[in-house]
Formats: sequence, C-alpha cells, structure tokens
Amino acid sequence: MLLEFIFKNAFSYRNEAYFSMEAEGRTRVKNEFPKFQNHRILKSAAIFGANASGKSNLSESLRTFQRLIIKPDNVSIPFPSFAGHKENPIEFCITIIKNEKIYRYSVSYLPKKILQEHLEIELANGTFKTYFERKGTEYSSLPKKLNILIDKTRSDNLFLNTAKTFNDEHCLAVFRWFMEDLIILDSQINLNQRLLKNLENKNHKENVLFFMKSADINIEDIEVQEQPSSFYNTFKDMLGEVNEKLEISKTELRLRIKHRQYNDLDERIDDFVLDFNQESIGTQKLLYLALIILLNKNSVIFIDEFDTSLHIELARALLELFNSEENSNQFILTTHELSLMDSDFKREQIYFAERRENGVSDLFSAYDFDSETNRKDYSYLKRYLQGKFGAVPIIIVDSMKEALRYRGK
Repeated sequence: MLLEFIFKNAFSYRNEAYFSMEAEGRTRVKNEFPKFQNHRILKSAAIFGANASGKSNLSESLRTFQRLIIKPDNVSIPFPSFAGHKENPIEFCITIIKNEKIYRYSVSYLPKKILQEHLEIELANGTFKTYFERKGTEYSSLPKKLNILIDKTRSDNLFLNTAKTFNDEHCLAVFRWFMEDLIILDSQINLNQRLLKNLENKNHKENVLFFMKSADINIEDIEVQEQPSSFYNTFKDMLGEVNEKLEISKTELRLRIKHRQYNDLDERIDDFVLDFNQESIGTQKLLYLALIILLNKNSVIFIDEFDTSLHIELARALLELFNSEENSNQFILTTHELSLMDSDFKREQIYFAERRENGVSDLFSAYDFDSETNRKDYSYLKRYLQGKFGAVPIIIVDSMKEALRYRGK
C-alpha cells in the first residue's frame, strides 16, 4: 500500500508537492483498509483539475520514480525535470507498506549522478530508523553486512538496486513494491499477453465475464485464441538466426468477444463474435479495467483519465467498488468528471491540481480547506464551481470565437 508520495522538480511541479493516502485523524472511519499499526489507510483518492493543470504529471512523476528503481544498470537515468531545469535535482520520497513493514525511501539525483539516497524503516513506536543513508559516494549509515557493496555501486546507480541484487531483505522489498505492486495505467488500453494469458484460466475468465455482465455490458462469452505473431511475421527475415537466442514467440494471443444476436422478432438466433479492437472504446476500457482489478490483490493502481469513455453511472459504480469492503487494491485516479466529487468521498480523498501562469503546478487536498461536511446537503462539486477550492479553469469563449473568425487570414 501507498502512504505518501512527495516529489519536486518533476514535469510541471517545480516546488515540492505532497500526496497522501492516509486518513486524517479527525475524520470518521470510512473508505479505509483495516488499521495497520497506527496508520489509517485510504482505499482511493481522486485528483481533479482543468486541462493541463498537472493531474497526469502526478502519475508521470510516480512512473518516473518506478522507472528509476526498476531500470537495468545500462539504461540512462530518467530525468524529466521542470521546464528543463536540469541544474536542479529531481527529488522523490515515498512511504509504502510491504511485507508487513513500513518503508520510507527517498532519493535526489541529477541526469548522471545520484546525490542522496535514504532508506528508513518504521519502528513500533511510530518513529523511523535509518537502514542506510548515502550522500554522493559517502555513506553516513550502513549495516556492516552491506559494506562490501559500496565499491560495487557507481555514482549514477542506486545503492538500493545493488543491495537488492544481493538479496538484501529490505532493499528487495522496496524494489518488489515498485516492480510488482505499483500499476500505472494511462489513457492507452494495453491488453498485453500477460493479461490475456490469465484468461486461459477458466475461473479467472468466468469472474471477468460475471463482472462485465454485472456492469450491464452485452457480452455472452470471451475467448482467448492463439494466432501467428504479427511481430514475428513482420521481422522474421531480419531476425534470422538471432531469433534462436532471443526466443521470440512465433505465436500470440488475441481476445475474441461473443455477443447475443436477435432477429426482428426479438428471438435469439446465432451469436456473433468481434475482435477486442472492434468493440466500442467504452467496452474495451471496462474489460481492460476488469482484468486489472480482478487479477491483482493488494496492489496500488493509478488510473489516469479514469472517466474517459465510461458512462457516469458506471464510473460512480466503480468508485463505490473501489471504496468497498470487498476491494483489496488501492486506487488513485485522475478525472475531468466533476460530478464524481460527490461520490461519497471523504475530504482527504479529494485532490486538486492547479497550474499557475508561470507554468508551475500545485497539488492540494480538499482537507486543506474549511468545510461543513457534517451537513447532509454538503456538495464538493457545488463549492468547487463556486471557486472555494481554486483549480477552476478561466475560459474566455469570446476570445476563442475571435480566433475562429481570424483563421486562415
């Protein structure tokens, strides 16, 4: 699970931005996982804001941190700094739960150098104890058993990665959280071979099918078929003997979806079958989300542009699912659909991204503002539209019309 993420000088966030998935102490227990130690952990959060406000840059910053952790040693450091400010370091700090322990890991770095790296473990009394700390090539704190790894870590590589390669318990736990537990979905539907492989399991397939029918999607059955690999067929002549070493598969899986068909008298006749990419974008997205949601447990799933191609009632139903007792995954999403603010969220589950005139994005929570959420008629949407939370776009329609009048002149 994710507890908090702090980042600076990444994408449109020049200043330090703070994002938390912990419930505030003065709020009622709601939309939360069972308490872990002294932490109340939220099941979901939503980030709202105008176009180009920086919503997606939160997920991109987290994705960059993930890439920094899991990249091979021979791949260059990802460095999407604010407006090309490469003279300033990117800074990341994350607090997570893995293997029944709470870790806080921070790093600051330049395009070719790790400046600082710090791994801490929370103790039973709520304080953090340093496991290792590094500044440049100097180590102010390090377990004796890891001393032999200092010379094996280049200045442009993470010590965390060196230690996990040698099976250090705590470094390996943090690495595996980024590798296995963090799932970031952008607006592209990536129905990869791993997801399709899971559908070959009868129980998984029936569960996904039941989920889709429960969402009122007209699907009778889903089938996974093996076919010749388009990649292999395209490049087989170029690959030649190299393919024997690469072991590139000559086949791939594709998804076929069966629908009921009726005649003009509403009598059931033969079913018809469509390829996945022939379905509507809405059906594709829901099926993609169903596979991600149902095939993962105890994961952190970040969904960018969550509401795109989903009916508003379906989006609300999914939010109810995310906050339900049955759900074991943690969900973070960005959305343009303002009405989703009033989906039984708590204040600390609602975030806003706002970009200033100088291009700098700010991130803040509805909890940062005074409210009267104990009132039965309280509406986050109403107060947002009134400008109570900021982050409202200023749109000058007359100027847009003027630009249209002068096109082509």
